[in-house]
Amino acid sequence: MAEDSIVSENSKTYSTDEVLFFRDVIELLLTKDYLSSGDIMKQREGVYNYTESEKDALLERLGVDRWLQRSSRGYWETGPRTYLELRPFLESLVREIEESEPEEDALTRTLLAKLPQ
Repeated sequence: MAEDSIVSENSKTYSTDEVLFFRDVIELLLTKDYLSSGDIMKQREGVYNYTESEKDALLERLGVDRWLQRSSRGYWETGPRTYLELRPFLESLVREIEESEPEEDALTRTLLAKLPQ
C-alpha cells in the first residue's frame, strides 16, 4: 500500500500519526489547492491527540522539509517535495476519490491535471 511506503520512508523523521496527519492534509489540498492553518486545525478534530500548537509546529516542520509550502498570502499548499517524491501516492489518492465518488470523473481529470508533469 502506498501509505505504508510513505510511513517506512519517513519513519526516521515523522511518527506514524504525523504521517497520517500529513496524508489528511494532502487529501484536502488535492481538492482545495490551498488551506489556511485554521482550516487544517478544524479538520478531523479529535482524531489526533495534538493541541493546536502541536499541529501548527508539525505544519511548520512539514514546510521546512518542503512537504508543504506557504503561498505568498500565507496559505498552505502542496510542497515541491510532495510532488517530486510522492507522485504515485498522489495519483493513488486521486483514484481513491474517483472510486468513492464515480460521478466525479471530471473532478478526477482536473485533479490529475493539476499534478506537475
